[in-house]
This record gives sequence, structure tokens and C-alpha cells, in this order.
Amino acid sequence: MPNSKLSVFRLNFLSVYLLNFMGDWLQGPYLYALYRSYGYDVGAIGHLFVFGFLSSAILGTVAGSFADKYGRRNMSVVFTVSYTLSCLTKLSPNYFILAIGRILGGISTSLLLSIFEAWMVSEHFSRGFNDTELSGTFAMATFTNGLIAILSGIIANSAVDSWGLVSPFIIAIVFFVIGLVVVMSFWNENYGESADPSDFASLIDAFHVVRNSYVMFATGMIQSLFEASLYIFVFMWPPALEAVSAKDTAVPYGIIFAAFMVSTMLGSVTFRFLTSQKWMAESILTLSLILGAISFALFILFQHNELMLYLAFNLYEVTLGIYFPVMGIVRSQYIPESVRSSIMNLFRMPLNLIVVLVLFKVHSLSYVFVFSVCVGMLAVCVALQLSLGHVEGIAKERHSGYTGVGDESEL
Repeated sequence: MPNSKLSVFRLNFLSVYLLNFMGDWLQGPYLYALYRSYGYDVGAIGHLFVFGFLSSAILGTVAGSFADKYGRRNMSVVFTVSYTLSCLTKLSPNYFILAIGRILGGISTSLLLSIFEAWMVSEHFSRGFNDTELSGTFAMATFTNGLIAILSGIIANSAVDSWGLVSPFIIAIVFFVIGLVVVMSFWNENYGESADPSDFASLIDAFHVVRNSYVMFATGMIQSLFEASLYIFVFMWPPALEAVSAKDTAVPYGIIFAAFMVSTMLGSVTFRFLTSQKWMAESILTLSLILGAISFALFILFQHNELMLYLAFNLYEVTLGIYFPVMGIVRSQYIPESVRSSIMNLFRMPLNLIVVLVLFKVHSLSYVFVFSVCVGMLAVCVALQLSLGHVEGIAKERHSGYTGVGDESEL
């Protein structure tokens, strides 16, 4: 396949992927700070986050199955509308309206993390590109996403200084709309392939596929537990840094966030180096899980040391830069195309429920306890990943007919 065709395909995908993530990243550094500015304490803010994670667990999972049935391109319209409305709710300090915004944001996040990847993987194989080229696309997406995230942190910080805490959320809408214009102009539609015409068929099919495959179950649970620890980190790092910062000192969330993204890019570079050294995806994933557990252990060890805590946070961001591209590769190997979006969102249910349980009581939990829970979840991830070594060959043989693993003549 000529490289020019692959380059055009990657540009087509990455332009949409990065525009939408730019809108998402812009909101990250100041969401907690915005809620604090409206006068809400950590407990009330935790409950707002609970609304988002519950909606992602329930409504987002259903929306993902609809993407397989009604088309990933069509669901990008739903994504844009939902996330735009979520951003607009930030203009109001009313708790009920903010809760509605979190519900919409939860749905949007589920779609963001499933439909665009599902579209890309489907198109990648339908156009005749191979597994190695898919690995390159995931690595490129993670690296450029890191660049976008760094830029978004700087933009958000400047916007807040000039126009206030709500400004990054309004700017985000512009990127979502531009992303939708690109999708509607240049993307063709693709679907899952459920034989059942009912609206929930893809979700039901996904459940049966997972039930009959230990490898898929274990891989999904690794994703759930690892990313649950990530979302807990997303909520916990601002108050954790506030607690050890000097009093009356404004924490520069946007700049810190940009620094985190530099570390994520370093992780992406590490992933590309490891793949160039012929590391297997499973080995790279194991490394990222172990580094994640070590990072949370360091959070506990250095909870009262501002500099060391900040450095430990950055080590965790390096871990994320390794984890996301390799998990994308693992999913492409094991998840059937027919229910790809549905399975990805199915495992967001336990992910979100775990986060909900923690955040619902976060006001009464110590940092040590919360970070210890994350260490435990990541230890389970490592155990699950190591257990897959005993059934990996069987799993690849079982799923090679529809995941592109094994014989490239099937792609």
C-alpha cells in the first residue's frame, strides 16, 4: 500500500481526533477550580463528578452500542452536541445545572474514547493497512495528543488569566464544532456487524463475546481497573497539590497540566522505542501497569513533599504515555470489529462504578487510603496480565478470524 495513502488516512483521522481531544483537554485543568470558585467544597465537587461517571457507566455504554448499530460518523454528531451543551452549563453556578452538565460530559467522554478509535481501526483494516502500520498510527496519535494537551494547558492558563475560569470551556466548543465539520466533510460511515436489528443488539452481543473469552474479559478488566485509577488521579491531583502548596499561593493548574503532558509525550516516545526494539505489546503493557503501581506508591510516600509529589505525578504521566498506545494495540488484536465500540464501553461500566464508589465518599477518605486503593487495583492488573501468558496463544487463534491477529491475508 503506498505510503501516501496511509499518510492521507492518518491525517484524516488525526485531524478529527486531535480537534476533539483539544476541546476535552482545555477543560481538564480548571474543572475542579471552577467548581471551587462557585463555592462548593470537595464533597460537593466529588458528587458532581459522580454524576458524570454514573452517566458514562450507564448512558455512555448504551450510546457506544448505538455507534456500532447506527454508525460511528453519525454518533460523532451526538458527541458534539452533547459536549457543547456540557460546556455551556459551566456558565451557571447552579448545582442542578452543573449536575446536568456532568451527565452530558459523562456521555461525551464515553463517545470520545470509543467511536473515533473504532472508526479508525475499522477503516484501517478495510483499506488494507497492516498491524505494524496500526501500531504506528496509535503511537502517532498518543504523541501528537500530548502536543495538543500541552498547548491546551497553556491556552487554558492564558484564557483564565484574561477572561476567567469559565473561558476554557467556551473555547472548547469551537474545537468540537470544527471537528464535526471535518467529520461530515471527509469521513465515510462504518458500522459494527450485529445480525440482530434491535437497538441493544450490539451491547448484548458484546456481553456474550466477553463471557465466552477469558482473554477478552481479563483485558477489559485491566482497562477498567487501570483507567479507574486514572480518573481517581484526575480528581485527586489538584487538591493533593493544594494541600502541600504554600498558603495564599495560586496553583498554576494550566502550566502544571502542560508539564504533565510533556511527561505523557515522553512515555509515547518510550513506547515507540520499545516497539522498535521488538518488544511484544503484552510485555510493554505489563511494564506500564507495574510503573503505574509504583507511581501511586510514591504518591503515598511523598504526600507531604511538594517537589517529590509533583515528580511522582509526572512519572505517572510517563506511564500513561506508554499505556494508551499499547492498550490500543491490544484491543485491536482481541476485540471483534462487529462490537468494538460496544465492548469498549461495556468495560467502562465497572470503571465508572469504581470511581463513583471512591468519589462519593472522597470527603471522608484520606489521600493515603485513596492512593492505596489505586495501588491495589494496579496490582490486580499486573496479576491479570501475567495470567494471560498461559492462554495467549489459544486466544489469538480463537479471535484471529475477526480481529486481524495472525495471518495478514485475513486483513
